[in-house]
Amino acid sequence: MGINPGRFAAMRLWPLASALFLLFAACQKSAATGSEYVGYWEGTIQADVGGDVPCHLEISQLTKAFVIKSLRQTASNCTAYEGVYVLTPEGHLKKDAATEPVLIALDKQNHRAIVSGLGHLRYLSKIEPAAGSSSPVVGKIGTLFERRNPLVGRWECVKVISRFGDGTEKTEEKLPYHLVRSFAENGTYEIIRETDGRTTFRVKGTFAISDENHFSQTITDHERPEFIGYTDALEYKRAGQELIITNVPNYGKQTPRNPVVHQIAYFKPAK
Repeated sequence: MGINPGRFAAMRLWPLASALFLLFAACQKSAATGSEYVGYWEGTIQADVGGDVPCHLEISQLTKAFVIKSLRQTASNCTAYEGVYVLTPEGHLKKDAATEPVLIALDKQNHRAIVSGLGHLRYLSKIEPAAGSSSPVVGKIGTLFERRNPLVGRWECVKVISRFGDGTEKTEEKLPYHLVRSFAENGTYEIIRETDGRTTFRVKGTFAISDENHFSQTITDHERPEFIGYTDALEYKRAGQELIITNVPNYGKQTPRNPVVHQIAYFKPAK
């Protein structure tokens, strides 16, 4: 009996078809869904005053799209992350922008996400809210990030060490005034100085943490208009219930208006 050529050809193609089917099934099974992106993330962005500041983000899924929202930014530039993203065939999140697309790719090996399109490569770290918490989403994420911002609170100055341009140094432990620094969660600060029960000095502004030892502050409200917009970089350190802030005015150069070239202020929680 002769061999049916059509049947023989089908038999030869069957192993190939089976392999292609298994490959397709495997691809379908491993196809990225984007679910790994959903949640709360912390990243960085460049501040207007220079240096990087933290950004706190929420990524949620909306049908086939993903929405990134800035929850509690320490700088307005954090909104650069915001927008509607689509999931690419490779499993990345992509947002078209006027300059270049913003692309977010998972780096599972290092438990982070890599971001391109915001000046240079940036990294996001995922943060899990406390299990069983009944607080609102923003409350949960705010509590998590507050632990990372040691400046937030009201602080009373109890000691100042000033170094002058001529090399002399002065330590004040019984200050002739009452000075309180307040740092708010929304990235604003206020300094109030009282003498004999009267407010003799008040300044307001915005602040942004650059790293674990430095922050910058910009004046937005001052009795002398020429100081509005002035930005200063300071060093800080937390030691238990004590906050230590080091300021180097005018990059350590003495001026006729301010002879202090280096100052360390010690604070405790204000009542």
